[in-house]
Amino acid sequence: MINSRDHWIRFIGLVLAAALLNLGLYVVLFVAAPLVSGVVCGYFMLNPKWGALGGFLSSFISSIPLLFLLESLSPIAYDVISILIAAILLSAIGALGGLIGGMIGIRTHDRMHS
Repeated sequence: MINSRDHWIRFIGLVLAAALLNLGLYVVLFVAAPLVSGVVCGYFMLNPKWGALGGFLSSFISSIPLLFLLESLSPIAYDVISILIAAILLSAIGALGGLIGGMIGIRTHDRMHS
């Protein structure tokens, strides 16, 4: 899918949009927010591999500042390693959502254009 400059711009735009969606949904869905934003990102990618990568990156980009903010509000000193592990776990959920969204996107795209 990513073979021209326009596709790279689309990929980066979808990752950033999914990251903002992840931040907006975090208050309502908490841990399910990366899954939902990954599904949306994968659906618009129309490719499960790139959808998983986009879901992972969007969740990672949005969870790092959010986790640092939440840990800074805590009176106990925070550990950077635990924040990175939590971000990777949330990103894995986002990658799973991107994979699912990519498969859904392919199926609906094939049905609409056949």
